[in-house]
Amino acid sequence: MKYNGGDNYLRCEYIARDGVQDYENKGWTNGHRVYYVVPADAEVMELKFRESGYDTEFVGTFECSDPEFNRFLTKAVRTLYITMRDTYMDCPDRERSQWTGDVVNESGEAFYALSESANRLTRKWLHNLAGWQKPDGVIYAPVPSSNWDKELPGQVMASLGYYGLWNYYWYTGDKETLAEVYPAVQRYIALWKKGPKGTVLLRDGGWNWGDWGDNIDILPLQNAWYYLMIKGMRNAAEVLGHAADARSYTEEMAALKQAFNSHFWNGKEYRDPEYKKATDDRVHALAVVSGLADPDKYPAILNVFRSQENASPYMEKYVFEALMQMGNGDEGFARHNRRFSNMVRNDYFTTLFEGWGIGSEGFGGGSVNHAWSGGGLTVAYRYVCGIRPMDVAYNKVGVLPLPSGLSWAKASVVTPIGRVTSAFESSPNVFVLDTEFPKEYEGVIGAPKQGVREVKINGTTVWKNGSPVRNKVARFIKKQPSDLHLSFEVKGGAYKLIAVR
Repeated sequence: MKYNGGDNYLRCEYIARDGVQDYENKGWTNGHRVYYVVPADAEVMELKFRESGYDTEFVGTFECSDPEFNRFLTKAVRTLYITMRDTYMDCPDRERSQWTGDVVNESGEAFYALSESANRLTRKWLHNLAGWQKPDGVIYAPVPSSNWDKELPGQVMASLGYYGLWNYYWYTGDKETLAEVYPAVQRYIALWKKGPKGTVLLRDGGWNWGDWGDNIDILPLQNAWYYLMIKGMRNAAEVLGHAADARSYTEEMAALKQAFNSHFWNGKEYRDPEYKKATDDRVHALAVVSGLADPDKYPAILNVFRSQENASPYMEKYVFEALMQMGNGDEGFARHNRRFSNMVRNDYFTTLFEGWGIGSEGFGGGSVNHAWSGGGLTVAYRYVCGIRPMDVAYNKVGVLPLPSGLSWAKASVVTPIGRVTSAFESSPNVFVLDTEFPKEYEGVIGAPKQGVREVKINGTTVWKNGSPVRNKVARFIKKQPSDLHLSFEVKGGAYKLIAVR
């Protein structure tokens, strides 16, 4: 049985001689089962296979009170690993191409699950994008490729923007790559035009692909990706000292946000006035995570997420993240578990699928191992256990958990400054966080703020009855980095935070 991997595309033959001998086929393939057909008159002494893959280690750990999600994470890490070789791949059983939108999700997962050696593959991806740029500014969707020279605008913008190039810099501190790729992004941005309403005009590129699945409201979707691309470039310009560029991108972001909400928001949802199909949850997810949607729209957007499930596993990551940012992590967790349940509970495969099913239940057949489906891993580490860089390359550590209906969770991440841990227990009356990070660095730790009456850190009261308490352990942050937390600055070390509700 094959699953979109083609027929017998790799075959070898060995002619045996008399006596004891051994043979190893050097060509690599992939699969979930190995079958050996041996002549009846041959005696087999040993049968083995050698697993090969990218030079990285599984150093991140995450576990929580939800066994279904734990199983998802196990499959997500496995899928990520087998889609990494000389480049990131969409899957190992089909074209094995570095589809750039896939890598956005894959690289985000690698920062948490894998050792820092994985960063080299992410760096190579970004240089591939810039190095293969056409003279007219177009950037290919999969690079390198011998048989594909088309642009997928949505995937390219995702890669060059906030979740791609900027995210790589933010987690690694690789300013050299940021500077080298920056001009290529500028040339690509110049291809995009705006209409009389101030929104970005539709760009078909080589393949105007928005996602697998139905009900894709492509125009606001492209506008949201464009905004994220500009947001990433604004940040990059500030880091690289391009002050005029930074001002220009800041002004463009403000104008586009106003135009986006004026043209696409109809009072209860985002949609292109010319679009007549079901509301697109993908658009709303990107509107939240990009900052295009302000919190006053969250109740209406929540209704969209409750009623529409159009996103593929590729885009579902952004829905999950949006629900976390909106303060509805419990619903995000429930939706994620529900949508991924079929592939998570499938005992035959150790990996996550390209679509929600395989064969006729997939998108165009689909592959059975697509790491773009593991985006929930990133959300788990960054939001559930709250581990994130508050400054480039973790020069300031953040540990701001969101329990999201879980009674406990724990995570450990190897960062550029060393290992960071987060473990919490949550009940209706109390939230307890244990965290540790290297002593040479400062950090921000916090607790979900809803209903909290008192916060203690290492036995010292630092917050009580709505006000910070003067102390020598932690400093309350006046301009909170998260609207969902009570956050405190601390020196590096080990901390126990107890928040009483």
